Amino acid sequence: MSAGEFPGRSIGGRDAARCQRVGENSPVGSSNTACVASLHMGRLANAGNHLAEHKLRMRNLIIVTLALVIGVSTSLAAADQLPAAFFGTWKLNTEQSKANSGAEAKGQTVTIERRGQGFAMTIDVDNGDGTTSRTTRTAALDGKDVNVQGITNPAVKEAYTRVDDRTFQRVVKLNGQVRNTLKLTVAPDGKSVTAVTTGTGADGKAFNATSLLNKQ
Repeated sequence: MSAGEFPGRSIGGRDAARCQRVGENSPVGSSNTACVASLHMGRLANAGNHLAEHKLRMRNLIIVTLALVIGVSTSLAAADQLPAAFFGTWKLNTEQSKANSGAEAKGQTVTIERRGQGFAMTIDVDNGDGTTSRTTRTAALDGKDVNVQGITNPAVKEAYTRVDDRTFQRVVKLNGQVRNTLKLTVAPDGKSVTAVTTGTGADGKAFNATSLLNKQ
């Protein structure tokens, strides 16, 4: 075996020169083989350190990625949920509610309750002629169409979305066409909700209304 070789591996000029210098300055009987072995072991140690560092970086990257995915999922889930301030029973303040048609606002009570990740909203209306009506829907702020219980026309659908931290929107559709839009905004003190409605009436004319509901 020559002085510039290690079993199964040959080394280049730089390492050979280093080991040659070691041989020249070493006691009689020493060999370049020990030098070559030392260099090889050093490389193996460095390679092991680099591999360990690479695994650590990959593990940290996986942890960060999972945290981001969980964070995004949590944010999306939160965005679909109705703000807690809306839950409860709200009664229409007829004196401070008005439609552009000039018609007097009718008595109305809105009850909003949690339903899993979504909510259930029940609306009881005093029709002003001695009769009342009730409609109920279960939804989330995801923009998906939901059915309304209490109405006779199955072609009517509603969809709910979040506008901001204090406002959500309801869109009423008939045969897939938007008929009216309602935006409900809870006051900063949580004691009232303002509902603004725009749309088209049964007569085809545009209308708008602003209603105030007080927390019960």
